Amino acid sequence: MARPTDSPPLYARGSFRIITGIFGACAAGAGMAVLWLRSPEHPLLAVALGVVLLALGVQAVIAAVRAREPWIGRIGPLP
Repeated sequence: MARPTDSPPLYARGSFRIITGIFGACAAGAGMAVLWLRSPEHPLLAVALGVVLLALGVQAVIAAVRAREPWIGRIGPLP
């Protein structure tokens, strides 16, 4: 039986989900922009960065919708 003081994990709360979804959408947009406007001097680096940003952003949006912890949150405490 659950105690009345038990609360849902941080990533399942509404405000965290909204912030995660917004951050994920921004990261996905930045990833698409990097892929679209990549530098001709470093094309492989730009593609790699764009794919990573896009993947983390899309996964963060999906995690926000499903109330799960995003991959970016598992990295650890970021400054």
